Amino acid sequence: MDPQGVNLKLKHKDGTFHSREAEVQTVAQAMNMDVDKVRDIYWRVNSRYVPLGTTDKDDVHKIMSDRKKVTGVAIEERQVRRYPQGTMLSHVIGYTSFNHESGNPYGARGLELQYEKYLKGKSGQIQGMRDARGREIRERRVVDVDPTPGANLYLTVDHNVQYAVEKDDVLPIEAKALLAGICLDTKFFNVRTGESTFEAAAALRRMGADTTDVKLLLRNDFQETMAKYQIIKSSRLYRQEIAIAALNNTTTRTLAAQAADELLNISGITASFVLYPDGDQVIVSARSIGSAISPSGASPTS
Repeated sequence: MDPQGVNLKLKHKDGTFHSREAEVQTVAQAMNMDVDKVRDIYWRVNSRYVPLGTTDKDDVHKIMSDRKKVTGVAIEERQVRRYPQGTMLSHVIGYTSFNHESGNPYGARGLELQYEKYLKGKSGQIQGMRDARGREIRERRVVDVDPTPGANLYLTVDHNVQYAVEKDDVLPIEAKALLAGICLDTKFFNVRTGESTFEAAAALRRMGADTTDVKLLLRNDFQETMAKYQIIKSSRLYRQEIAIAALNNTTTRTLAAQAADELLNISGITASFVLYPDGDQVIVSARSIGSAISPSGASPTS
C-alpha cells in the first residue's frame, strides 16, 4: 500500500472527491481487517509501499482492483497452494513449508512432498530498481514475468465419504446412506473397488451402517423384479458372448440398466445391450466386461 498514492483528486459521479477515509473503510471491509489498523497505514503519508495484507479470494481481488474505490493499493499476485476443504485428508495431502531464500513454498510432507516437482511450477521473474532503503520502486520495473502454475493432481478419494468418516458425529442413518452409495457404485463391491473402498466401507460400518440394511433398502419390489427377468428372458446371443434384448414395449431406464447388469453375470457374456422404444426414439442401455471382438477385428464401444 502506498499512502502517497491515494488519489484525492478523483471525482466521483455524485460530484464529491475521493477521500482517504472512504478508501480506508472500503479496504478494511474487503480485507476483513481492523479499521484502525488500516487507517494507521493510510495516514503514514511520509511512507511508501507499506505491506497491507494477503488474500486468495477472487471477490476481494475484484474490489481491491477497482480504481474508482481503491487508488493507493498495488496488487502483487503470487501462486499459492490453498486447501478449500480445510484439514480434510490432511494426513494424505500433507503440507508445505516456506523457503525464505527463494520466497516460494515447497512440499514438506505427504503428496505435497511426493509430487513436489510436478506441483511447484516455474517461478516468475521481476527486475527493477530499489530506493536507498532497499525498497522496490514499482514504477521502475523493467521485467515482470508471471510464474507458471504447476500441474494438477487428481485423487480417487470420494470427498463426500471422506468428510463423513472424518466427522465425529455421523448418524447411523447417514452412514447407511453413504454405504448404499458405495454399494450402488461398485455393484456390491464387484467392480471398481480398491483398498480405499473397503476401508471407507469398514469405517461406515463402525459408525452404524449395516450391509443387510442397505440390501433391504435397495431391493426391488415383486413387479419390478418380474419385469427385469422378462427382459433377460427375451435376450438373444450374438457370437456366443454378446447378449442383446430388443423390446417391443417401453420400460424404465432403471430396469433396462439392471437387466443389462444382470446379463453380465451370466458365464461367457462379455457385453450386453437392452434396447427399448421411447416415443420416436430407441434407448440403448449397454454394459461390457473384458473385451469383445467385432467381425472387423476392432474392439467395439458401448
